[in-house]
Amino acid sequence: DRVGEVVVVLEGREVKRVYFRPEGLSLPGYLLTPAAGWGFLLLSVFWIFLLFQPSPFRAWLLEALVLLRGYRGLYLFTNLFLYGLFGLGALLAYGMPEMAKAVQALFGGALEAIGLEEAMGRGILVLAGVIFHWNFSQGLFLTGLIPALLLGIPAFLLNALRYLVFGFALSPALLGSLFLVHLPTLVLELQAYILVTFGGLVLLAKTAGGEGYRKGLRALLLTFYLGALFLLLAAWYEAWEVSVLL
Repeated sequence: DRVGEVVVVLEGREVKRVYFRPEGLSLPGYLLTPAAGWGFLLLSVFWIFLLFQPSPFRAWLLEALVLLRGYRGLYLFTNLFLYGLFGLGALLAYGMPEMAKAVQALFGGALEAIGLEEAMGRGILVLAGVIFHWNFSQGLFLTGLIPALLLGIPAFLLNALRYLVFGFALSPALLGSLFLVHLPTLVLELQAYILVTFGGLVLLAKTAGGEGYRKGLRALLLTFYLGALFLLLAAWYEAWEVSVLL
């Protein structure tokens, strides 16, 4: 039975790196098709359109914003703590540049192994859809919403570690002037994960405060929805950034 494939990356005649791509880890092939790219564009336009019309999409957005205002102290704390850890990681990279480069290369190899680099040659529409799919499924849902369901603490701890490592690997010490170009992507994507982390803490607060798990779960799902909207915007900017600016 086939379990995967060995990929050899060449630079000229020199082997740059070799990695193993397990079967089932790579992106679904249909995401790399023009039809998927156009489909994601239509989804994006329709979603934004509904935000300006009387619709559940607009109602959820407004309810999520009310939630942020109602728990502004907790929301501010979550932002300061996680963005602060990202900043700390970025500062640490100045003192350990070689280790930071190794972590950055590890991230790059992992993304290449699942096929994200292949999407770069398929145009902005396909690339934006692939970026959104990956960040939504692996970042916001699998490592965001799922651990947040356990009363928030697992998501908080997981993202604390993630933001420190992200800051270390994406520090201006490594990116230089490209950091400013990539900064909007970082702010939007990190905010999406902050939102679902915040939602998990609201779930904890409502459950511990006697309002019940169900009301807390609704709050979490609202932040998950708002986080998905941030990832939508981030995907389009990052695809444009990679295709046009870099």
